[in-house]
Amino acid sequence: MKTYDVIVIGAGDVGLGIVFKASSEGLRVAVLDKGNPGGTCVNYGCVPSKTLIHTADRITEIRQASEFGISAPIEEIDFGSIMKRMRETVSSGRGSIEKALEETENIDFFRGQAHFLNERTIAVGKQRIRGRKIFIASGARPSVPALKGIGSVDYLTNETVLNLTERPGTWSSSEADLWA
Repeated sequence: MKTYDVIVIGAGDVGLGIVFKASSEGLRVAVLDKGNPGGTCVNYGCVPSKTLIHTADRITEIRQASEFGISAPIEEIDFGSIMKRMRETVSSGRGSIEKALEETENIDFFRGQAHFLNERTIAVGKQRIRGRKIFIASGARPSVPALKGIGSVDYLTNETVLNLTERPGTWSSSEADLWA
């Protein structure tokens, strides 16, 4: 069983901050995550949303160009390409983090669900590790409210919306009025 000075559960912003700080002080560090490194920000929040917002801002600027005497019609918006670019940006960010974790000598990255066996021992997959200090920085996940009928309709979360390959349909004005 490997023993570490520091174990961090969660490879998001907070967890990685602890990991790289401890590593820079010469401590032996393990980081565990059941998902992809980068946490919500890189994978489902800041990075993908800002990538999509940047594209939406360009579309808005083109649509408003006539205010400046510029005629620039939008002939097509390729939703699939926009989403592909966003996913590539996320993948690149995640890849940079994975590379940094791999290249730092005193950091081991374990992918899998963490389970405490006792106050200093954690199981991740079939491996068991011990830590002098253990930090839980497990982050967030979407919470679907317990609304009557929610299970019978299609809905999107901040995670599932990023998997779309086709633009969802639009609401009619009467449907939109229901929410006004």
